[in-house]
Amino acid sequence: MSFIYRVGTAIPPHTIHQTEAKKFIQSNIAERRLEKYVTVFDQAEITSRYFVVPQEWFEQPHSFSERNELFESKGIDLASKAVDRCLNSASMDHSEIDALFTVTSTGILTPSLDVHLMNRCSFNENIVRVPMFGLGCAGGAVGLARVNDYLKAHPTEAVILVCVELSSVAFHIDELNSTNIVGAALFGDGAAAVLLLGDEHPLSTGGFKMTEASSRTKRESMDIMGWDVQDDGFHVIFSKKIPSLIKTFWKDHSDNFLTDNKITLQEIDSFILHPGGKKVLEEISKCILEEHSLEHSFNILKNFGNMSSPTVLFVLLEKMQQENLESGTKHILGALGPGFHSQLILMEYV
Repeated sequence: MSFIYRVGTAIPPHTIHQTEAKKFIQSNIAERRLEKYVTVFDQAEITSRYFVVPQEWFEQPHSFSERNELFESKGIDLASKAVDRCLNSASMDHSEIDALFTVTSTGILTPSLDVHLMNRCSFNENIVRVPMFGLGCAGGAVGLARVNDYLKAHPTEAVILVCVELSSVAFHIDELNSTNIVGAALFGDGAAAVLLLGDEHPLSTGGFKMTEASSRTKRESMDIMGWDVQDDGFHVIFSKKIPSLIKTFWKDHSDNFLTDNKITLQEIDSFILHPGGKKVLEEISKCILEEHSLEHSFNILKNFGNMSSPTVLFVLLEKMQQENLESGTKHILGALGPGFHSQLILMEYV
């Protein structure tokens, strides 16, 4: 078992409001048949999003190398800010961290992201490094689950999980098809860092305790979500089938997870879920109890959009900032991502 001790987040400086994004896309649509997809900007229930580049950057095509250089220059900076905020809130030094887990799907780096953060943040040279790539929107939840596995074996240690994504790199002004228009209405840039402690660490005195986790991947579903990698970079794969998979694939997984842990839906106090989009959250709402408000997920979606892997950690932070969390309550954190994959984590607030 492990404890979630602190969460730090970081957003880039350039704000694009949804009304501005809609006008920008409308002005660049070349085919009239695609105009109907612009309504997604009004239906997404997103007010604003944040990006590492100003709107002018999106007005021109860019090569794969330009996009990856953007991640290397801006993404690492964003991730390091999230780490600093996380550790500062805990009054801990980077040298006190025993392992560094990193998650991204929007930048290719060798040496990997964790090494870049070591040089930026002065982590210990003996730190354990675990870079993870390609988990997409599920990355925040999967990362937490893997850190929990590590801390079961190393209960005295402290671990930082860092998730950073720049959806900026996947926008293509010269290929505005229906999928890219929907992506342009949903995704934003962001980073989050989580400090986790083993249950024998001296600071493990309370908070969210992760107790169990479950992963499920749907066979032959790689066309649901992911990247189409081309000469000019990543092109988003984002199937309209995703909401329909909630009432089958996700519900089956969540029902089995509850049964395996011998608890009922009524015993769950809240769901802390990645907001993949309005329709996804609405479908999940139909599968859980009315009192399981997804308010925090909707709030993060509204104010930041879908930032892929860090987003569920933004939701987690907002939940942790509640003043009325009761000891002994059970919570489920979850996210969906490429694979098609579902990750669920059972937590208890102590």
